[in-house]
Amino acid sequence: MLYLAAGGVAALAAGGIIYTWQQTSSTATQTTTQPQTTPQTANQPRKLTILARSAYHQEINKALMEYYNSKRPPVEFNYIGKGYSDTYQVAVLAMRNKSTDYDVMYLDEPWLYEFYVNGWLEPLGDVDMSGVLQGTADLGRYKGAVYAMPITGNFNFMILQ
Repeated sequence: MLYLAAGGVAALAAGGIIYTWQQTSSTATQTTTQPQTTPQTANQPRKLTILARSAYHQEINKALMEYYNSKRPPVEFNYIGKGYSDTYQVAVLAMRNKSTDYDVMYLDEPWLYEFYVNGWLEPLGDVDMSGVLQGTADLGRYKGAVYAMPITGNFNFMILQ
């Protein structure tokens, strides 16, 4: 509640982006550990590989994965948690190389501009941002389109004078 009450752009300092690189509902997604071999059938779970932060972010993302699976089952998640610097480096390399290893990337807000201007992101489409502070929601927009959805918020440094 403190995050929303305090307001402002800093609420997305550890914000996230949900980015779908090559998700389809009719085929399994290639991962680094399980290459695509056959088309998906109706009874097989879709497979989504997520590049994200480790540590406490994994608990947040676990809740999001459970929620997503409750709305669009069946989904099998391959969660690849990395440290802060490693997540950034892997994400940049994946984008530069047009990798299909990740379906979803959880990124830090300061990285977004680099991803926008290099054309590495695709718009998310119509995203419900009701309940998100306008300044925070705007951080996920670039040239009028929504590319990032804030899913967490914190204040890394909060200095009061």
